Amino acid sequence: MSSNFNFSFLLYDLFMRIFYRYIVEPTYLFKLLIIGDREVGRRTFLRESIDDNFFVEDYIETVGVDIYRKELIVEEGVIDLMIWNVSTKETFGTLLTSYINTSDGVLLMFDITNLSTLYFLSKYPQLIREKAGEIPILLVGNKLDLKWKREVYVEEGAAFARGNDLLDYIEVSAKTGKDCEKILEVLVENILVQF
Repeated sequence: MSSNFNFSFLLYDLFMRIFYRYIVEPTYLFKLLIIGDREVGRRTFLRESIDDNFFVEDYIETVGVDIYRKELIVEEGVIDLMIWNVSTKETFGTLLTSYINTSDGVLLMFDITNLSTLYFLSKYPQLIREKAGEIPILLVGNKLDLKWKREVYVEEGAAFARGNDLLDYIEVSAKTGKDCEKILEVLVENILVQF
């Protein structure tokens, strides 16, 4: 009985994904950026929340830009998200600023076990506002599954978000998937307020 229910649910889920991807036109198309230092887990977060892939231990540095697509279904309709994971290496600095210009929202991600990755983000809130105006910016502390090794506490992340007038501060685990979907929903809700 239980296996039949699981199979039925999987078929329903597959049908709904196909229906919304190929039949229903998206109500909105939003471009999001995810910015962070090396090894903070941007790609793992994207793989977990978008591709539903298993966690991969190997680190692969982003060169240039990776583009991911995700659809969210909210009260306002179907939201088609294009999420751009842009390299923050100096050689791609001008590339990053050109992507900021056309963004609807930004995720600033750091590693809660590495304080320097939070400091790395300090220049981005002002840069984003100069290039894109007052778009929603959400601070994300990743690697919650390693909270016993944390160097950045919730209060510090929240203080950084308040001090830079960011939308909020949320901690996630890209490895376990904890709250990965939530941060996309929070960002999209705040983008929709502007429409």
